[in-house]
Amino acid sequence: MQPSGTTAQFRGISVVDEKVAWLAGSMGTYGRMVDGSNWFCAQIPGAEKLMFRSVVGFDSNHAVLLAIGPGEQSKIFATSDGGLSWTIRWSNEDPKAFYDSIAFWDRGHGIAFSDPVDKRIPLVVTQDGGLTWQRLRSVSMPAALKDEGAFSASGTCIAVSGKSDVWIATGGAAVSRVFHSRDRALNWTVCETPIPGGKPTAGVFGLRFSGNKRGIAVGGDYKVPKTGGRQIAITDNGGLSWRFVSKVFPVGLREAASYVGSQIVVVGPSGSDSSADGGKSWTALSGTPDGLHTCDFFGPFGWAAGDSGLIAKWVRTDH
Repeated sequence: MQPSGTTAQFRGISVVDEKVAWLAGSMGTYGRMVDGSNWFCAQIPGAEKLMFRSVVGFDSNHAVLLAIGPGEQSKIFATSDGGLSWTIRWSNEDPKAFYDSIAFWDRGHGIAFSDPVDKRIPLVVTQDGGLTWQRLRSVSMPAALKDEGAFSASGTCIAVSGKSDVWIATGGAAVSRVFHSRDRALNWTVCETPIPGGKPTAGVFGLRFSGNKRGIAVGGDYKVPKTGGRQIAITDNGGLSWRFVSKVFPVGLREAASYVGSQIVVVGPSGSDSSADGGKSWTALSGTPDGLHTCDFFGPFGWAAGDSGLIAKWVRTDH
């Protein structure tokens, strides 16, 4: 465990390397670490009522934060001085939109997306590291289902890989789905996942890809976070199809996942688990606290964060 000095709820994390990481939290709170051990967390002046749910860090000085919410509550902030000052780089002007998460392919090119508006998912993109953002009119975005939306629970309902692949996870509708584009969000396909939907509170919560083929989707139902299984699915073809490979699932909601070499780590508010065989079997992570919502790794170095300022560092116990 690593102290944060705050009671903010953390829902987004970006690990830059073995020493540098950033956090996104409630009450306008961000977190920054530059030595692998000590966190500095603070509220951005004037943003105390905003909920930061997604963050991308580039180095110890540069990061981009997404605040979620309807209408003008959805905003993108950026810093170039290690968080000493933050600037609003984009503010949502559509009262129907609710932006959920943000991701970057590289230091210059990034994307953020909203819950569907008029049956289509709104997208904004940047080509200058988050300094300016433009609405992207996708030419083939599939229509959203009734009540379909995303869960901004962990900052990982969007995933990117390589120079152009991007995936978006949804729930809330009759089925849970994953949207996929191979050309930086210009053209899209969509695929159902076996993770149960059928409720406004259930579906896919988090995605992670290792390359453009191998990926994992995690989810559940946030109304019953300590019960249920069948919440982890994998793909080997870039999201063209998703399947269960586990016979016995962890119990409860899982909101985020990471690849750690040959292992997979998943975290959620009621427990965290690892798999060494591609998701076929799972082992509960010993000593892991409840209340975690998000995780991220750089090689073998990883952190998870969650409720009441909770921050946990991944520690290997087999060496």
